[in-house]
Amino acid sequence: MNCCEKCFRNQDMQSVIRKQQLQGNCDICGSKAVFIQPLGPECVLRDYFDILLDVYTSEDNLPREYSKDLLDHIENHLCIEWSIFDLDTEHISKFLHALYPDPSDMKAPIVTTRVGILEKDDESYLQQNSIIGSSVWDDFVEAIKFQNRFFSFGINDNVMQPFLNLVKKTYTKGSIFYRARIATSAKGFPLDKMGAPPKERATSGRANSEGISCLYLSDSEETTLHEARVGEYDYVSIAQFEAIEDVEVVNIALLSEISPFLGIDITQLAVNLSNFKRLGDEVAKPMRRHDSSLDYLPTQYLCDYIKSLGYAGFEYRSVMNENGSNVAIFYPDKFRCLHVSVYDIQSLEYTYDKIN
Repeated sequence: MNCCEKCFRNQDMQSVIRKQQLQGNCDICGSKAVFIQPLGPECVLRDYFDILLDVYTSEDNLPREYSKDLLDHIENHLCIEWSIFDLDTEHISKFLHALYPDPSDMKAPIVTTRVGILEKDDESYLQQNSIIGSSVWDDFVEAIKFQNRFFSFGINDNVMQPFLNLVKKTYTKGSIFYRARIATSAKGFPLDKMGAPPKERATSGRANSEGISCLYLSDSEETTLHEARVGEYDYVSIAQFEAIEDVEVVNIALLSEISPFLGIDITQLAVNLSNFKRLGDEVAKPMRRHDSSLDYLPTQYLCDYIKSLGYAGFEYRSVMNENGSNVAIFYPDKFRCLHVSVYDIQSLEYTYDKIN
């Protein structure tokens, strides 16, 4: 039975399969004429998955007091928690059974029964290896919002810094981004009014507290129009910004997609994946009209931490434009506004779901 490069989102696995230079049809996802890898005991992918599955313990070998909420079948763990496969749980299970076909294999219990990560239920381990210690994300949010805003238990720096280092990126000098502002007339805004607001007018945002200026930019005109939440018949000024020097940021969205095949501590990564996913969701979440500015406090806290490490900002996905991304720049003077265009919004298309 063959798997193929298209079975995976993980670039490391795609690269391993392509290096074998075998082409054919995939028995897992059904792709035709692609780079393939025969599965079984001698498969080159076994070494990688042996190491990953070592993180998990079968239910029978876990302590009796282990939290049942943390137990699930391995295909569900891999589908929900990791960004490895581009498959559903049924096809991940098919892949694993083909990779480990022998019922007497040491990994067989991991593939066939419910499993958990022992360290996820170990408070002392989490205290040392989770980015927020032994707390869960909701406890962290509660503490920042309502208990101890300025002297919180904070971030586990020894854990967080190496992970941020894996998702840092550099926008080279000359990189182009966009920013939109809704105008009251067809005149729009002049060039000098399209940058970050001055500190006395800076309101709370996902990356900045009130009174701290931050420049929010988007990767395209389409994304910035969505982020500005323009209305029908609005006039919108869209400015083009250019980086005047190399700018180093971290990509928050990639934290939950860090590959377990990089030679890092996989168990430490595994216990932090849920925190990384929540952080990515919180940073990208659009504010609704009735939301409180308190909802931004947890991400503001984390952004201040990122800023303290010397990064110039962070990139995050756009939930307003599926294929877009945004960047929050802590130091607006690292960009200059090149020119401004005014647009007249003629029509909008709404999508919606009935919830009750």
